[in-house]
Amino acid sequence: ENITVNLLDSNGDTVATTQTLADGSYLFADVTPGDYTIVQENSPNFVDVTDAEGANDSQIALTVGIGETVVAQNFVDEVPASIAGNVSRDDDNDGDGERNLENITVNLLDSNGDTVATTQTLADGSYLFADVTPGDYTIVQENDPNFVDVRDVQGANDSQITLTVGIGESVTERNFVDEVPASISGKVSRDDDNDNVGDRNLVGITVNLLNRNGDTVATTVTSANGNYLFEDVTPGDYTIVQENRPNFVDVRDVQGANDSQIDLTVGIGESVVAQNFIDEVPASIAGNVSRDDDNDGTGDRNLVGITVNLLDSNGDTIATTQTLANGNYLFTDVTPGDYTIVQENDPNFVDVTDVQGANDSRIELSVGIGESLT
Repeated sequence: ENITVNLLDSNGDTVATTQTLADGSYLFADVTPGDYTIVQENSPNFVDVTDAEGANDSQIALTVGIGETVVAQNFVDEVPASIAGNVSRDDDNDGDGERNLENITVNLLDSNGDTVATTQTLADGSYLFADVTPGDYTIVQENDPNFVDVRDVQGANDSQITLTVGIGESVTERNFVDEVPASISGKVSRDDDNDNVGDRNLVGITVNLLNRNGDTVATTVTSANGNYLFEDVTPGDYTIVQENRPNFVDVRDVQGANDSQIDLTVGIGESVVAQNFIDEVPASIAGNVSRDDDNDGTGDRNLVGITVNLLDSNGDTIATTQTLANGNYLFTDVTPGDYTIVQENDPNFVDVTDVQGANDSRIELSVGIGESLT
């Protein structure tokens, strides 16, 4: 009731004005035939939904003939909704915004994925979509080129929030938090001369980035120069895991270990570099333990289940195995270097000889890259 409706002629001049009655109807009588536009003035708290022409522009164009009664020139309005929120930056990696971000573009998409409104954040980081027709929407925030998503009110870091807006509803605190991303880079190379230094770059090596829960969040492969790079990394704790090529084993990495992984913490906007891995073609060591039954210094029967240890140059045991039914033992994936093989005698046996001639249950040897000592 009491909605003002104007009748404009073909020149855009208002020739009549009326107001709706209690039943919402309006009437222009004694209309001279011709071309007109009916313009409805919205109540302050209302917006257009549709009219007889289908649009929501508060106006209907029509032609009236001599003596013609034109009816059902109807308008439909509703109380509009609104959507508001904030975009801020996380400066201490706690997932909360510490500083507001101005001039960040925020788009409002309808249920079809079409953009129906676009705005930008103000100096206080706030944005507002007013006069929103109730329905289903997605808010999409466009990141500043130097920023990546941290989280939003739905918990994800995908720069979008889905929501349903009711008639006259004011939806607030649809907030986004961003931050300056970090990066992690390094190299994978091979050691060709057993000095623990990479001599040739390895291309096509898979490198994975795992978060603190052990979940893989990114995967890449090394380029022709052996380099790998993880961009747009959210600051936090990570483990870099390098997948070895089938014929290679680890030599070392920037943390000194040869376990194919590097643990690190990445700060906001930090570029962590030189997270390098060095691999090499492994060696192997094999032999046999047997018993001498006729005191000629030659083995006559193989001994099964005899423990054989491999000691590094510091005298530390780095591998242990036992002889098989054929008396053989094998150490695979041996990093080239200096070693001692120590055989543990069965309680009822003593040493007779070994390939070095002594009867001290040990053999000293040096293993080259990719060498198989038998």
